Parts: sequence; C-alpha cells; structure tokens
Amino acid sequence: MIAIFSFSANAQSVSADFTSLDKLVEKLAKACEKAPKPSGVAEVDAFLDGNVKAALGAVASAEQLHNLYSRQIGETKDGVQDVTVTKPTLEDWTNLAATVATQTAGMAELGIAGKNAAEAVKGADKMKAIKLAKPVKWSTDLMPITGEALAEEAKAIDQIIKLLKSENNL
Repeated sequence: MIAIFSFSANAQSVSADFTSLDKLVEKLAKACEKAPKPSGVAEVDAFLDGNVKAALGAVASAEQLHNLYSRQIGETKDGVQDVTVTKPTLEDWTNLAATVATQTAGMAELGIAGKNAAEAVKGADKMKAIKLAKPVKWSTDLMPITGEALAEEAKAIDQIIKLLKSENNL
C-alpha cells in the first residue's frame, strides 16, 4: 500500500492527508474485534496477545496523532473555533514520536514470539497443531498491517515536527 502524505507550510499552517493511515487503523480495529481466543499454549498465546496489544497501540497512537493534528491546525467544529484548545507543544509531538518508536521497536520482539509460536505448532500433535494454526496465522497476517500503520504514523509525525521547526511554528 502506498501512503500519500502531503504537507504544506504557509504562515502558521500544517496540512496532512491521513487517508492511508486511517484505512490501516480501521483494518487493525476490525481485526482486533475478531481476534481468536487464547489457545492455552503459552508461546502461541504470547504471540497472539502481543499482536493484539501492538495493533491496539497503533490505533491509540493514530488517535493521538489526529488529536494533536486537529489542535495544531485549529480545526473547527461546524465553523466554530474552540478558543479553549491550545496548540500542541514540540514536546507533545516528540513524546508521540517516542511512543511510536517504542511501539515499532516492540515489533521485533513480536517476530521472536512468532518464531516461538511456530515451533510450538510444529511440536504439537496433528489435531492440536490444526487448532493452534488459526491464532498463529491471524497474528502473522496482522503484524505487517500494524508495522505499516506505525511507519505511516512515524513518517507523519516526523514531517510535522520538521515542518514546525523549519517554520518556527510552535
């Protein structure tokens, strides 16, 4: 999937297109609603649980990104500006960037958990292996979507921070 981010800087303005990210986040949220039940095998359940947490983390950080972005551009509701809303600080943006970076780093641990889960499936008897395959496949399918969503978030946050610094727009 190709992401399209367009950023523009005019006196005190930042704009971005989150269409691609929103589609990924929607997929993650729907997938988490349909997550398989724990299998009772520690390695498989650790992989499943880790993927659910990673996906929900990506959804939460995307929500925070939208919130900060809306505050940054002074988004109005029905044409009325909320004067009680303050623009996010550089620290707000860098904290979100750090959160996304931590989540991205955690994806490597999920890769290890995936290998352990695959070994557990291989070591199980045939009937149990069939039962274990569903949560492992679900988790394996979810991982790249989570990774892509986190990458999209990181790229958007990085671009916004660079833009704000370059325009001294904080």
